[in-house]
Amino acid sequence: MKYLIFLNFLALFFFGLLPKIGYTQSVTLANITTPVIGGGPTCSDAATSNCKDLVTDVNDGSSDSPHIVYVPIYNENSDAGPGGNHFYSLLWGGSGDATSDMPSYDDSSSANSGNIVTQLTINSGSSQSSQILYAGILNEDGNKFVVYDNNSAGDNDGFISYASSESVNVNVTLNINKLCSDTFGDTCTAKLRASVTPTNDAEVTILYFFSENNYKSTSTEQDLSSQNGVLVKYRFSNKVYHEDDRVTSFSLKKGDLRITADYALDLITEPYKLIALRQTGSFSGGTYSTASSDVLSTDFSPGEGGELDIFPLVNGTDYHITLGYVDKWQFVSKLPGSKKEKPESIINFLEKESCYFISAGFKEKHYILEYFRQFRDHFLLKFSLGQAFVNFYYETAPYYALKYIYPSETLSFLVKSFAYIIYFFMTRIWYFVAAFFLITIYSVAKKRSWKKMTSW
Repeated sequence: MKYLIFLNFLALFFFGLLPKIGYTQSVTLANITTPVIGGGPTCSDAATSNCKDLVTDVNDGSSDSPHIVYVPIYNENSDAGPGGNHFYSLLWGGSGDATSDMPSYDDSSSANSGNIVTQLTINSGSSQSSQILYAGILNEDGNKFVVYDNNSAGDNDGFISYASSESVNVNVTLNINKLCSDTFGDTCTAKLRASVTPTNDAEVTILYFFSENNYKSTSTEQDLSSQNGVLVKYRFSNKVYHEDDRVTSFSLKKGDLRITADYALDLITEPYKLIALRQTGSFSGGTYSTASSDVLSTDFSPGEGGELDIFPLVNGTDYHITLGYVDKWQFVSKLPGSKKEKPESIINFLEKESCYFISAGFKEKHYILEYFRQFRDHFLLKFSLGQAFVNFYYETAPYYALKYIYPSETLSFLVKSFAYIIYFFMTRIWYFVAAFFLITIYSVAKKRSWKKMTSW
């Protein structure tokens, strides 16, 4: 009987208590590979179509490695260059009020401040009690938090109460004015207002967590270790690079259906990508808003220097191209003046110019090409041995010219150098012949003179 009571107790324990312990709700960042996070003045969980996509560094969401979201903030300060920083932003639509596209911060009004919407996944099990989703604002030390003021009329400031056995994605809206309350009020006032000197070092970390308890924004500050959840750090910036050229130099090389841009960069804070922008004509440089936004190619891992392959293009068409260096807040640094180049069919060019090796080396029409073509037509083709050489050359040269010489800058340089040397000697061969005869006559005369002297 004692054993039967003991077994019943174990059954009650395992089948009654364990589901509540093992299947409590948890929350993570939704769509980890491409997280859905947006910002803007009218962006909200009820109007996500008004949100602008924000760049996110996806980590594990722990205190040591929180997810990071880069939030651009509108700034009208003249230090941002000619006008506000929206002229440098990929988010601005190009007309109208900049704050209609970019998040902003108003220290006196949440209604005039932008929002950030983050999509979270609620991971649920079965047989669980209702729990409430909260956002906790961490202090500067990162060890305590206060609950975000969600303006809930009830007895808590949670976003949603959830008790389903199925996982679901939810959108959570944070107002920038409310994020900046209390602990971060002074920081936001000094760094994020529209009229302050631009900076990119303001940030706030949020703990998204579930709890059965009711919490208000006025509740006592809690230890971070008291709750499990996912941490997301929101980094703010209203700074743009308008004074110095961050694309310090670039040049274009034409290819078949493509153009390659060689570039050098002066690194910026949190570099995101390098974009090639096609212009309708010559562009003298300036802000992103003054340039055409036709993006031809993107490099998401630009270094201090390298090549950007712009493909596919139309052969025989002029392309005016400038490069934009973009940070993770999606501000584009000062644009350099455009360069012009025209992609060209390699095969057609080589066949048209006929001198395959030299054509592949120069990659364009050149007087040396014309010289060797004249040498072929007026000298080599007049002799049977020369004709045989030309035939053999045309059978073998196109393959090596197309595969090795044309795409290689090193081999192209060597071919051009060799062509210049041969051209120099061939166009001045009579000078060398004359010099040879003069030297020979001088040597013979000198020897005879020496023999006469020794015979005395």
